[in-house]
Amino acid sequence: MCEHLYRSKSAGRSSITIYKCSNGERPVATRYSSNDVTSVSYNLAKGDGPCCQVLGTIVKACPPCDNEMKADNIMEHYCASDFALKMKIKEVKKEKGDKKVIAAQKKKKVLKQGALRKKDLKKLTLYIKNGANCPCAQLDSLGSNFLIMGRKVDQQLLIMSIHKWDKKSKELKFAIKYMKSHQCPTYHTVFQ
Repeated sequence: MCEHLYRSKSAGRSSITIYKCSNGERPVATRYSSNDVTSVSYNLAKGDGPCCQVLGTIVKACPPCDNEMKADNIMEHYCASDFALKMKIKEVKKEKGDKKVIAAQKKKKVLKQGALRKKDLKKLTLYIKNGANCPCAQLDSLGSNFLIMGRKVDQQLLIMSIHKWDKKSKELKFAIKYMKSHQCPTYHTVFQ
């Protein structure tokens, strides 16, 4: 008989597997952190005996997908990114531990060109680095437009932030208006 459900929030890029036991056995949660590749067990309740049943795994969302739709947050990512696009997504695949995002051919608008070249835009393929197994709620349904911001690293386009393009969002409208008129700060190297 099920008595309690133990939940725990994960910090950073961690996943926590929650175990639940009946008959007074001790529930245990095992945490695996991809940052330091360690595994730790936590005792969550009284009782003796091994854990009997795995309830599930809580996995933290991919960092580019875990952003609030707030104007200041969007602008911060915009200024920190090499490029920004309004685009539709054709499909999402897993490739070598990454999440591969393939753009729809003709449904894209460049909001910030940065390091993007014409050849990058022709067959636009972006990646969420190490994102093959982390959830991204924004990519659950691909029917709408997306605001995608990212950086070009070693000829690969990496997604740093992704938002569904919500026409009704006041925060998004404000951020887009701000993007058109705002000059992002430029940083110069002091030491040469």
